[in-house]
Amino acid sequence: MKNTTIKPVLKTWVKPDINNEFGIYLRLTKDRKVSYDYLGIKCSDKLWNSPGGKVKNEHKQSLLLNSIIDQKVQEYRTKILSNIHSKINQTVSDIKSEVKFEYSNRSIGLLLKERIQQLHDSGKMGNKSVYVDLYNSLVKFTDSTKQYSNLENLSFSRIDYAFLLAYETYLYKNNSASGISIKMRTLRALYNLAIKLKVVEGNMYPFNNYSTTQRLKSNSKHVALTKKQIYMINDLSLKPFSAKFEAQQYFLFSYYSLGMNLTDIANLKWSDIIGNKISYIRQKTNKRINVPITDNIRTIIEFYKPTEAPKANTFIFPILDLDVHITPSQIKDRIKKVNKRVNKDLKSFAEQLGIDVNLHFYIARHTMASTLKKAGQSVTLIKEIMGHEDERTTQGYLDSLDEDIFTDAANLL
Repeated sequence: MKNTTIKPVLKTWVKPDINNEFGIYLRLTKDRKVSYDYLGIKCSDKLWNSPGGKVKNEHKQSLLLNSIIDQKVQEYRTKILSNIHSKINQTVSDIKSEVKFEYSNRSIGLLLKERIQQLHDSGKMGNKSVYVDLYNSLVKFTDSTKQYSNLENLSFSRIDYAFLLAYETYLYKNNSASGISIKMRTLRALYNLAIKLKVVEGNMYPFNNYSTTQRLKSNSKHVALTKKQIYMINDLSLKPFSAKFEAQQYFLFSYYSLGMNLTDIANLKWSDIIGNKISYIRQKTNKRINVPITDNIRTIIEFYKPTEAPKANTFIFPILDLDVHITPSQIKDRIKKVNKRVNKDLKSFAEQLGIDVNLHFYIARHTMASTLKKAGQSVTLIKEIMGHEDERTTQGYLDSLDEDIFTDAANLL
């Protein structure tokens, strides 16, 4: 190698991490000058074979870590041989700067925990709960089989087609197709993140042969009420400010406000009322939505309007308290609690009124879409109102829609 040597070493002369592990480096020596290249992987002193520059077989991830070491050594050898062939005399630092790929031996469990913490810190509590569900599910799955190590030691290289089939089979014991699809899509997103972070190589991607769309088709149907049933709920005589009254008002407001979800309803402030419309940022998509204030909406809002002029930064509905619900987790927990209570009361309404539907809050949104469709509104408009995933494909056309169209649609409800 013309005075250039490459040696895998464990940097035991520095302080170990909290797991008592040291970083694995390649020591590059040329013309008596030494440079170290961190491989992004670690090992304890007891499990390191210093003479051979390898991880001992007793290590649970020995095959993976030694494969990473071998590949990085080969990358350097290829670069050095290329220099010799081209008669290029580079320093060790120059060579190192051109061999950039850095690996990480972060396990699935560790990367999941990191992702959950990132979502928590950014206040994305909905996405966080999806990853928490995946984490808890994978822990139970790996604990239930001897084929895979526990989640904290399970590497991404173990996620192959066989793993996905085994996990899917396990999930079918307690999950619907839609529930399994959510977990599999979340796992796929995590794997894509792992590739970007150089935790695993892209050529190991297992989802090329595993399609969540084809394998996990949901047979669930969206249920909608009739306008007559909406009127029946509206005509219920309930004690003002009671729990059942609140459930009634929130459900009707969702329906009349073009399917606004409970999180957005809870976060509405008086400052969101601009002229004859409610202008708010939808939490799920971070997109601004303008809802015309129809007579039905005005009736509900006026009921909650204080006798004195309301402060702009205060909430319209008595769901959140600015002095109590401060952090994203506190807000999410409060809305979740209210949603559970509202759904319980909605079920009692259905039973009382003889509505043969498993009534829950989200049906207000389904009913809104169904009512607009029956009234002849275009599917394109309904998709824009509901903010579906394929919204981008129609955005060019939708941007030209006049606000009067939305007003006409709201007046149909």
